[in-house]
This record gives sequence, structure tokens and C-alpha cells, in this order.
Amino acid sequence: MTKNRELGRNLSIDRFSICDVAVLIGTSFDPTQPLLGQFIPISVGPPIENDATLPFFTLYLSGFEGVSQLFIASSGSVDFDDIVVDVADC
Repeated sequence: MTKNRELGRNLSIDRFSICDVAVLIGTSFDPTQPLLGQFIPISVGPPIENDATLPFFTLYLSGFEGVSQLFIASSGSVDFDDIVVDVADC
């Protein structure tokens, strides 16, 4: 996550805070419809410095069933790397 607020402008999606970035997860997406209501926001906390040496972290999610497609976005500036989806039979 990067500190877009240091640029002096809000670069987060409308109705989200630049001080609390959210990863947005959805099982469907219609770009002609409003973003809110199509995704589940998962807070990942405040943004950190724009420093490539800082580590990535793993975000574990559960509670989705019968999913055939997945859409991942963010409310602010987030770098995604190595997205892995593990389907567990429970």
C-alpha cells in the first residue's frame, strides 16, 4: 500500500478513506453498476511508505462458497503479487 495522501490529493475510491485501505473481493462485477455493493471490503490498515524493500504480507480470506469466478481490487494504491487461490474441501 502506498501513501497517496502524501501527494496532497485523495486517490481512493469514492466513499473509502485513504487512511484505511481496503482490498475489495467480489464474485461478480458489472462495470456499468456502482462499485459499492458489488465487492466485500476487507480493511488492510493504513498505507505505508512507497518503499520497494518493505515486505509483502499474506491476506487470508475465508467464507466464500460455490465461487466460480473472483474479482480483486483495492480502494487505494495497493500492489498485488503472487495471487494464490486455494480451494479447500470442508
